[in-house]
Amino acid sequence: MGGRNLVLNSNFADGLTNWRNWGSATGTRRTTTITDLAGFTTGFYFSADSTGEWGYAQDNVSVIKDETYILTAWIRVTKGTGFVEVQEGNGAFGWTRTTYDVTNMIGKWIRISHKFTAKDSFTGVYVGQATSSGFCSADVTGIKLEKGNKATDWTPAPEDQATQSQISQLANDINLRVKKGDVINQINISTEGI
Repeated sequence: MGGRNLVLNSNFADGLTNWRNWGSATGTRRTTTITDLAGFTTGFYFSADSTGEWGYAQDNVSVIKDETYILTAWIRVTKGTGFVEVQEGNGAFGWTRTTYDVTNMIGKWIRISHKFTAKDSFTGVYVGQATSSGFCSADVTGIKLEKGNKATDWTPAPEDQATQSQISQLANDINLRVKKGDVINQINISTEGI
């Protein structure tokens, strides 16, 4: 079992909830279906048609000042040139990042990472195209921010697991009520009865 993931909706199972557009480049970005990376079915896709940062960000992630953290993301560059990045920070204390040249990344899933020391009690998380002389397209999923200096396997944030559990429990409760109340027979009305 790895460290606690501090990023909410880090596999995009709930669409873009908790995420915002980030960057000044132009292009497209949206959620996408992932079919070829074990453990993931959703993520986001970006395709920049100009230089500059481009992707998604999550703001106000709670961290402990002066502690070491590692930010990771699974990324598959589908085409292009330039760099992708994982970045953290905020306007008050600045940003730190690790960039990756996409030249040898095209067509394969690679887990990228960025280690940093928190400068505040909150940080932002940014994943996408880096400011560079090129532009690219990529799929991203499995983002994780955890305390420590060693990346562990991706896990959802505990808050995300609680939400899924609550939804499952609600679905079970609804099914139980339908069975007990025999509502189905009351709802099924033939066309002759209308």
